[in-house]
Amino acid sequence: MRDSKYKGLFLKTWMTNVIGLIGTIFVFTLIVYLVSVPVINAIQENVFQKSVANFVDGAQKNPLHNLTLKQRVRWQVLVFQDNQLTYSTVDLSLSPQENISEKEYRRTYFNKLDSDDYLKAKYSKQGYNVYISKLKDYRFSIAKHTVILFAVASLVIGVLVSIPITFFYSRSLKKQFTKMNLLLSSLHTLNSGTKYKPSSNMQKEFVLLEENIFNLHKELQRRIDEESKLQKDRLDFIKGTNHELKTPIMSIRLVLEGILAAYPEYKDKQFHLQQCIKRLDSMTQLVNELMAASKATVEFNEGSADLVKVINDIIDIYEPSITYKNINLELIIENREVFLSIPERHTKKIISNLMSNAIKYSRDESTILIRCNESYFFIQNEMNKPAVFNNKDIVKPFYSRSDNNSEEVMPSHGLGLYVVDTLLTKYNYRYTIEQSGSLFTFKIELH
Repeated sequence: MRDSKYKGLFLKTWMTNVIGLIGTIFVFTLIVYLVSVPVINAIQENVFQKSVANFVDGAQKNPLHNLTLKQRVRWQVLVFQDNQLTYSTVDLSLSPQENISEKEYRRTYFNKLDSDDYLKAKYSKQGYNVYISKLKDYRFSIAKHTVILFAVASLVIGVLVSIPITFFYSRSLKKQFTKMNLLLSSLHTLNSGTKYKPSSNMQKEFVLLEENIFNLHKELQRRIDEESKLQKDRLDFIKGTNHELKTPIMSIRLVLEGILAAYPEYKDKQFHLQQCIKRLDSMTQLVNELMAASKATVEFNEGSADLVKVINDIIDIYEPSITYKNINLELIIENREVFLSIPERHTKKIISNLMSNAIKYSRDESTILIRCNESYFFIQNEMNKPAVFNNKDIVKPFYSRSDNNSEEVMPSHGLGLYVVDTLLTKYNYRYTIEQSGSLFTFKIELH
């Protein structure tokens, strides 16, 4: 069935090659016919005129003395003096009484010679009129028949030669296209990790085309996968945002309705209003985090930042929180100059979110370790409670939200690590998350 699909392609290619070859031979023959005959005639005419001029210039009393044997045989030379034939190569035995006149010879013979078949010349010298003519070595009629014969023979030979040659060439092309079609048909079943393997017995140009198509497919598939993942993340982000905002709003509404209805359980208005304010503050913080996360997904600016300087600046900002929890901060800077190819504003956001995450989930009087050198940066903290997390899920927004309303191990919106993941991915920096008991380590590879 597959062979029948390409039968038409095979026949078209074959016939195109045959017609092209035959047409080439025909055009070549036509050019030879149109160019060679006039050129040959011109050459013959030029050589003849030079020979005649040399003969006439060297002739004295008897012009025949200057004729070569070949010229005596092939030339017709007639010499007239006073309108009477004096010398002739046609019939030297003619008597003067039988001679024809110059005027009669010119009218009945010389002027009627066909220029396609004859060469002729007339010279006058020292009272003599010399008429010379000869049959062309390569006459027009013979040339015409020769070219036609050559054309017919060339076409016949061309057809006989071109048919098998173009047959095998067209068959080879058909096989190349068949293999290309097999590759294209199998592309949708290939996974992203499949490597290109060139088909056997294919021409270099087809192998290159096949490889380019394969690489293009992989690139398109990668972009489609990225777009699908991005779309899924957007939907998850919207769902999480809806849940995180809807829950406190409903809680605040219930409290306010209870206060307005003067329910006994809401008798302490001051206390419940303070709780509403705390929930509003939490919502404000969530909105700010949502805005930061949204900007991180769309912004991309070129720039660089001094990582050591950023680390020290962020430590100064979080110094009160570190002191409040009585945390021991151990900072190890192995190289004083470490630069990231990330704008300073985004670098600060990354380090700030990692520092905030480490402080927030570290137990009191524990140690936070920060190490920085040319190869990597990592921050390590001891969690409140030992827990095992999925490293891929932990960087998703609202990961810490519990679907069954159970107590969360990390009660937060989960946007901090999401922003870190988004920025590092956008600027092509790889990172790893390691867990060992209660130790949580976030490591960024710098080179």
